[in-house]
Amino acid sequence: MNKSTYRFFQVAIWIPAALFLSLPFLEILSRGMENVENMFVAYGLWFGTLAYLIFAMWASWYIKGKPEPLIVRLVWWAPVMFIPFYGIPWIVYGLFHVAMGDASGFAMAVLWVAFSPYIIIAGYVCVAVTFVVYHMFFKAANAGHEVMHMAPRSSLNMTGAAELFGKKVERDVFVGGKEDFAFYPRKTFLGQQGLFAYHTILMIAGSEFEGFRELVGAVFDQVTIKQDQESICTSGDGGGLKLAVRQEFNGLIIELITNSKTFLEKLDASFKAPPPPWFAFPDMQPIEAIMNKQGSLEYWWDWIWNPFWERASAETRADYLSAHKASDEWAEYLAGQANGSD
Repeated sequence: MNKSTYRFFQVAIWIPAALFLSLPFLEILSRGMENVENMFVAYGLWFGTLAYLIFAMWASWYIKGKPEPLIVRLVWWAPVMFIPFYGIPWIVYGLFHVAMGDASGFAMAVLWVAFSPYIIIAGYVCVAVTFVVYHMFFKAANAGHEVMHMAPRSSLNMTGAAELFGKKVERDVFVGGKEDFAFYPRKTFLGQQGLFAYHTILMIAGSEFEGFRELVGAVFDQVTIKQDQESICTSGDGGGLKLAVRQEFNGLIIELITNSKTFLEKLDASFKAPPPPWFAFPDMQPIEAIMNKQGSLEYWWDWIWNPFWERASAETRADYLSAHKASDEWAEYLAGQANGSD
């Protein structure tokens, strides 16, 4: 998950806290410090200000380093998860009154249950607003990337691509846009951008990276390929390769542009399928994939998983699920997706 998305979720957590805190301060400014205990009950307990501050601190700590799909799931469940935080101050306050000899504290200790439905409704209003902003934010950002780089979240700079791929090479070992490659890795011919090359995205496990580098070295002049930086490889006959490697989805995302038909054919033969969803998103349950996909999950599903799974034969799917030890739940969901029920 990129930093801007993480900041967005952090801000979304603390905006309600700022709103809750502003209410008692406004009342203090207008009425002074009279009836402090009544203000504590009204804002600290009824409105849940005290509970939400604790919840916000916990949530901010908990989402650190978590993948985006897990954070999205937490947002969906946040109003329900907040209820225990909401109830504890009521219980403590009620038991304190009981300890002081006030029997009404027993009623106070359970009164939070009556307010909980209203808190949940208000919480889901906040969730709805959060997801509207989140959806608009990603759609707007991804739309711009897709025009320039053919894929959202691209880490590949197009600078210099025209010099490498702007001239068609009339030889069988170079691409012309009519090749019959495998559907995975996903490939897009860049003819509309004036480039005689394919843009390709694939995902590999970290243990496969050395094999990928050997594949590059077999076709192009050997260069050092490092993660998180761009590399340009050429061959003496006019072949070119521009690529970027980044760590994401528990593995490596490789994004490349090349005019070499030979290299793409070798790529298809060597990397026939991506890692499975439970590898890319180890904390995700199959039922979450049924929900509307957004952000990182949407990108991975559209650009990495679907090019393979939607075109795979029934036999290939069965072999894949067996080889990757799919759970019964994942096998059932993916079988439904293959049949068009997703």
